[in-house]
Order: sequence, then C-alpha cells, then structure tokens
Amino acid sequence: MKRNVFEPITASIIESLEKGMKPWVKPWDSEADMRPPVNALTGHRYTGVNFIMLLMAQLEKQWQSNQWITFKQAKELAETMQVEAESHEYMGVRKGPRSMKAFMPIWVKDKELEDKESDEQTKLCFKPYSLFNLDQTTGLKTCDDPKWIPNLSVEAFIEQLAEIVPLQHEGGHAYYRRSCEGAPEGEIVLPERTAFDRPETYYATLFHEAIHATGEVNRLNREKGALFGDDAYAFEELVAELGALMLGSLFGYTGDHIDQDQHASYISGWLSILNKDTSAISKAAVQAEAAVSYLMERCDAVNMAA
Repeated sequence: MKRNVFEPITASIIESLEKGMKPWVKPWDSEADMRPPVNALTGHRYTGVNFIMLLMAQLEKQWQSNQWITFKQAKELAETMQVEAESHEYMGVRKGPRSMKAFMPIWVKDKELEDKESDEQTKLCFKPYSLFNLDQTTGLKTCDDPKWIPNLSVEAFIEQLAEIVPLQHEGGHAYYRRSCEGAPEGEIVLPERTAFDRPETYYATLFHEAIHATGEVNRLNREKGALFGDDAYAFEELVAELGALMLGSLFGYTGDHIDQDQHASYISGWLSILNKDTSAISKAAVQAEAAVSYLMERCDAVNMAA
C-alpha cells in the first residue's frame, strides 16, 4: 500500500501533542522572523500544509530566517553574487544540512478511471521537493521584505474585522456566538483587554474566534460539530488553531490562545482525528488558509471602501 505523503508530518505533530506541546507555537522570545515562510528569491508565500511544516521546522531548529530556497535556486543566486562581487569564496547551501520536504499539488492521470466512463480521469497528488532555510546557507543575501507582506497593523485589522463580525468585550471567557435572531452575523465575545497578560495573547485569541466566525452558513459554511469532543468539533478547533497561527504570522508573530484548563482537552481531540486520518492536518490547513483569505480579502475591501 502506497504511503500517504503526509504521514511523516502527522507523526511529528502527534509526537509533540502527546507530550502536551503544540509544535507550531514558540515558547520563548527570540529575534527570529516569525512572518509566514516565503521563497527567498520569488517572495512566494508557502501555504496550507507547507506553511505548517516549514514554520515547525524553523521553530524546532531555532532558525532566524523565515525564507526558504531550493538547492538549484541557491546555486544560481551564488553564481550571480560571485560574479557581481568578483569573489571566489563559496556561497550557497552549506555541506551537511538536511533539507525540508515541501509538497507541490499536481493533477495526474488516474489509471483506475481510464477504462471507466468518467469525465474525471485525473486525481490530485502531491509532489515532494526539497527546501533549505536561509540559515543553512553561506553568503547568500536576498530581499528582506517580500512585496506580499501586508501594510496593516493588527489594530487596524481588528477595526476592519469588526465591520464584518461584531466584537464584544464582556465576561471572563472567549468564544464565538453563532448567528441567531438577535445577532444575524454572529458575534465574537472576548474578555476586556486588561484580562490578558500581553497583547499577543489577546490577538491570538481574537484571531482564533475570527476563524470560527468564517465557518458560518453565510460565509464558508464549515461543519461545526454538535458536542465538545466529537470529531467534527475537534476538527473545527484544529482549523481555528491553524488559521489563527497563519493570521498571526502575517503580522510577524505566533501566539497561543488556549486556556490552560482546556489545553489537554483540545490536544486530546486533535490526537484523536490525526490518529484516525493522517491527511487531516492537510485538510485542516487548506480550510484554515481559506478562512484567512476570506477575512483578509474582506478587510481589504472594508479598508478601500473607507
């Protein structure tokens, strides 16, 4: 039986979760660039499961750079820089470092459907390729500020977000109140800002609930789950967790939102679905990316309308 390409990353995530740790959260302060992972030459932003895998690798190895490059790109860049600098010093990927695998989605012919009467004779596959973090190279210099980085502060984003989903500060719990007769657009409810120990925690909590809000029937219409702890509920929480991570990363940081009293329960739910389906992390990442895109596109629209 052919191995699922996402088994290694899922196994790594499960290993961390079983230790009670979330592998995409940075538990220490550092000077690392925590913006989303990008290609060092093109500025292309890695999305979906590639976002999760590359960010996890940067955190695990404690690399400073959020930029990635293929061996071929590194070689071409080194040759150009050597000519410009009239230098013969070695530039490129250092000897020894192991590359990280990323995945390119491609459509291929499905041999099982060739003999059947079907209009759909292709299937989605993921082609692996290798990337190196810029910290694994010597002498290479690239653009420090790729063009795609949005020019929005977190506070400006929150102000725009409130035009899409009402935001209330009350009580001692954070949650998303689903749409009802009194609140047709739904509502994000958070404690007052002063209840949070630092701004990053407040932002991460808000982003988590904002991702939940995108799942409404009149938005992206995701399955929510009926009970705390069931698979659908756990999957939606994983989508919100990854979406908040992606959204926070756009503003240059990663943060944690989960109350310590709920920490074990959330991790238990994630372990359950990841052990049942090794592709669950990829599916959740795709939905999280869609949720982030939904919010960013509409916040840009609100900004332009203003």
